[in-house]
This record gives sequence, structure tokens and C-alpha cells, in this order.
Amino acid sequence: MRPKSTVPPTLADVASACSVSLATVSKALSPHADRCDLNPATRERIVAMAQQLGWSRNRRRSARARRQWHNIGVLWGYKVPQFVSYEHVGDALAGILGERFRVLITPVPEANDWRELQGSLRLDGVIVLGQVREAIIADLDAKQYPAVLVNMETDRQLHQILVNDVEGTTALTAHLLGLGHRRIVYLRNEWEPGHYSERDRLAAVRQTVAAAGAHLDEVRGRLFDDVVAHCRAGATAVICHNYSDVADMRSALREAGLAVPRDVSLGGCHELSWFRHMDPPITSVAIPLREMAEVGARLLLELMSGKGEDAPLRQVLPETLTVRASTGPVCVRKA
Repeated sequence: MRPKSTVPPTLADVASACSVSLATVSKALSPHADRCDLNPATRERIVAMAQQLGWSRNRRRSARARRQWHNIGVLWGYKVPQFVSYEHVGDALAGILGERFRVLITPVPEANDWRELQGSLRLDGVIVLGQVREAIIADLDAKQYPAVLVNMETDRQLHQILVNDVEGTTALTAHLLGLGHRRIVYLRNEWEPGHYSERDRLAAVRQTVAAAGAHLDEVRGRLFDDVVAHCRAGATAVICHNYSDVADMRSALREAGLAVPRDVSLGGCHELSWFRHMDPPITSVAIPLREMAEVGARLLLELMSGKGEDAPLRQVLPETLTVRASTGPVCVRKA
């Protein structure tokens, strides 16, 4: 027996099974199908097939048709939007959504902020940037909001635009190993506990280093003096999970008399535009946040127009490693 598919059947599936057009199926399964001009026998056959396949009406689409407020809420899980890392995302969203909707960036650090927001603003759809409270995600799902999560992962039936952090971090780690570094320090995450990047980047570093037979030192975020101690003890490369740690890590190494990249190579898992202007310019992984926002905005438009429901719930975009002067071959240190 063929295993039952986990993908919900669509109107197209019903049409194919009945050998009729999509328009005919739409008529037959309409709430007002008793008023349409279909042959009763045809309608009964389509309804029976829909039941057999497990098709159910999409409540999101029905609710969506009543919304015409021209407001898009961009939910942000902090009190103040930290657009250092999302520096081009606002422009990307406004460029796609701005002609038809007001794009409202709305911090919702607590679930109560989301409830108050709904009372003051009527929203046609929602873009979620980064992490927000699980209670907010649960409410979006329960109330059937047209919603797209950008750079946030959930097990709920909501559309998500994610990035391949395993791919990017693996490339960065392999680059350092290829330069001869056999002991690497990974400065771990501190700011967003529970974000999928925390899990995926750490797993990628561990697996890549272990496969090469090299050694990994893991240090909790912001403990720069601990990283320096590991470097004095023989580590020759440092990977920073957080973009915000890169400049401070560079300063801590300099203050300790360790030159980048002569003594220690330095790389980051999240590119910022100003990394190319640092001294030396920083090798880092570029996350396509602008592209993620654009894909999410277009998908949200489709969801609000009654399309896009058959799009995959998770779309994962690739990362790109940019090699700059902050990483170099291992240099034998003088005693």
C-alpha cells in the first residue's frame, strides 16, 4: 500500500482525480454550489472525491477575502528594531509591498504587545522578522492570519523563509582548515537563544572540525578574554557566531598583542556591509536577508490574493562565503 501523503490535497488534486477542470471543482466545492449550474451528478462525484482525498476548505483564504485594510504588520521581537543586521530588509519590503499597503514595522517583545497591536491596527497580513514569542506565532496560526516568517523557524503550519546556516558555516570552517588551522575557537551565540542559527552553525563547526581530525574550543558569547587565552595556548583561528562580536574580538586580540591574520585568523558567520572596511577586512558568511525579505513579501501577496497556499512551507536560501584579509595560512609563532 502506498504511504499516505503528508501534503494536504489541493483543488488541483481533486480536479485531476475527477478528470475535470479546476474551475469545475471550484464551483462544486463552493459554499454556494447548490446555486451553480453544474450537473448534480458531477457535483456529487467531485464532493465524494474531495472527501476521499481528505480535502478541506482553506479558512485562511475565506477570512482573507474580507480584509481590505491595506496594512502589513512587520513583527519584530525587540523593543527597538535592530536593523544593523537587517539593514536592507525594510527597503526590500517597502519596495514590493509599499505601492498597495502601508508597511508598519512593529516591535512586539511580549505577547501582550501583539494583542494591543491588533486592537489598534487592522492588518491584511504579517511578516515576522527573526524571533518573536511562541505565543504570537501560535496566535497567528490559530487565527489563520496570512503570515510569512522571515529567518524564523517553527513547527507550525506557517510559511517560513530560512537560510542554510549549515552550508555557510561549513564553508567558513573548511576554509580555515584548508589554510592549515588545526585548533579553532568558536565564540558561541548569546543574543537569540533558541534561534535555528544557533543550532545549525554550532553543529556545522563541530562536524567539520571533527571530520578533519582537528580541535575545537567552544567559548560562550562575549567572553573575549577566554578566547584570547585559548589563542595564547595554541588556537590559531576564531569564528564568531554573532556579527556584533567581530569588532570586539578584533580589539581584544589586538590588545593582547595578537595580530590578525598573522597570529590568529578571524571569521564571522554573519556578514555586515562594513566588514569589508575593517582593518583587516573580515572573512565572513553573507546571509541573503534582502532576498529572503523579497521572497517573503511576494509570497505574502500571493497568500492574501488567494494564491500561494501550495507553496512549500519552508523555503531555504543559500549563503555565500566571502574570503578577505582577516584569514590566512597558519604562521609558526616565535617562542
